[in-house]
Amino acid sequence: MDMIKNRVNLDAFQNTIDQTQKDRKKAKITIAMEAKWLMNENGAQCSAMLPTEKGGEFLIQSDEPLFLGGGGTMPNPAQYWIYGMTACLAAAYAKTAALEGVELKGFKIKVAVDVDLSAPLGIAPDPIVTDVRWVLVVDSDASKDVLERV
Repeated sequence: MDMIKNRVNLDAFQNTIDQTQKDRKKAKITIAMEAKWLMNENGAQCSAMLPTEKGGEFLIQSDEPLFLGGGGTMPNPAQYWIYGMTACLAAAYAKTAALEGVELKGFKIKVAVDVDLSAPLGIAPDPIVTDVRWVLVVDSDASKDVLERV
């Protein structure tokens, strides 16, 4: 039976670490998808079907906010991007905690990203992201020092 901690399959994850340490080429993967700009009058502006490892597919759709010419009816692409970064950080923290033997009772991340739209609007070549602020809220019996090390 697989060892599960913090909703992480430690046996599978440790095997991936071990195999990658033996062959660093296994650390490099390609993630591909195809997104389609939709020409209908309402709803999503962009749509993609993402495959799952177990053979299914998951539909994601986005719509730009009103001030950028969209309908504001769905999450916008930047929200998906921020969610993706946040989900990666959450997964990394939960996995690291699990490997360290730290049990999480609860865990959430609050994130705020400051964005400068000058470049996408064709006004100036300024960096788009100017600041990212993360707050990790962790419920665990582990000490503050251990949680900060994780």
